[in-house]
Amino acid sequence: MNIGDHIKICRKAKKMTQTELGNLLGISAAYINKLESMQKTNPSYLIQLKINSIFEAKIYDVDVKLNTTLYVKDITQFTTDELLKEIKRRIESEDK
Repeated sequence: MNIGDHIKICRKAKKMTQTELGNLLGISAAYINKLESMQKTNPSYLIQLKINSIFEAKIYDVDVKLNTTLYVKDITQFTTDELLKEIKRRIESEDK
């Protein structure tokens, strides 16, 4: 089973359409379709975080990129700028 299958299974388990998921993520239903069919395999880091948060599952292994565990209850409540600032802060704190 690939990542696209996991996204599709989680989306259907939450009774969401591709359009609804796309709206939550701020991307198009067509892009969701491409992720599920593995035509697109590397969404942005922010999209990976949001997908994990929406499904309350670790579909993408995104915390490895920062070498830290991210504890965010509902990442969709933050703006992109807030998320980027937090990521930058965590990276800088690891460098020290």
